[in-house]
Amino acid sequence: MSGFAGLAPDAALLDLAGASEDPRTADWLDRPRRVRNVGAVFDPEADPGRGYLETDLPGSFDDLVFVRETTPTRPLSDDG
Repeated sequence: MSGFAGLAPDAALLDLAGASEDPRTADWLDRPRRVRNVGAVFDPEADPGRGYLETDLPGSFDDLVFVRETTPTRPLSDDG
């Protein structure tokens, strides 16, 4: 996904169905892409592959969301 790092916005949403039909992005989306799909909880010790998979983006997802920087989740309270 390093191509998205050059985007001006810090976040972006790409409609994969529409992008698959656009000649400017169709070739890029026509090949499996290495993406990180870790879900809600990620333990790097339990996942030596670090969550990367070769994925057919339009066949697997409706949209692609790019967020330049994220932080870990935190509990809303200490109540368990």
